[in-house]
Amino acid sequence: MSRLNQFKDNLTQGEKTFLAEYEAAVGELFNGLEARGALDKTFDKSKVERAVKLIQTSNVPVDLFKNFNILANLPERERDQILSDLDAKGFKVKNIPEQFGAVMCHMYQVMAERLKLHMVMLIDFSKLNLVDADEKPLGPIIKKLKEKFPDNKFVSFLSTEIRNAVTHYSYYFENGKLYLCEGHFDQSPKELDLSKFIIETKKLNILTESFFLIYLDKYRPNGNLVLEE
Repeated sequence: MSRLNQFKDNLTQGEKTFLAEYEAAVGELFNGLEARGALDKTFDKSKVERAVKLIQTSNVPVDLFKNFNILANLPERERDQILSDLDAKGFKVKNIPEQFGAVMCHMYQVMAERLKLHMVMLIDFSKLNLVDADEKPLGPIIKKLKEKFPDNKFVSFLSTEIRNAVTHYSYYFENGKLYLCEGHFDQSPKELDLSKFIIETKKLNILTESFFLIYLDKYRPNGNLVLEE
């Protein structure tokens, strides 16, 4: 079974349907990059080791999100008892919804940075006229991909609108909504229902993980990454 199909086994039917919309486009992007000589197939060992460490670090907030999600989905009586026990031990629990929202925002930021890490590992952006891509924010990377592959559906999906606000903490919660500001004193912040934000976070997570798995299935179906001598 391919790595991507193993990943799909953990998705709901709706999530599988969403991924099916973009799966072919990711493969097409790799084909286009390969045609331009901009797709890496051998990797510097030190960079791979660093990438592994960075992924391990980013897994920690993912686990934090999963833990909060378990708490949020417990039966109300059981959840209230746990919160009462935590409160008795000195944990601040009165603003748990806001804490969960902050964890969700951090989760989105983590996924955006993980996608960037996958991209700068696999794509030689110097061949696309973007030097030192790993030192740049995600925005210029997405901009360059949209410039070179304007018709690719996966590339068209990518955006930093949410990422920029959550990264710079220019967001706030009010009346069950998330407000994303361009700068701290934006007079017209973008309004996003929390349910919509959760969906957008899941979408980014699915495409981030699938991007790397599709690469592995396409170019390394029988083994690990090829390291330079």
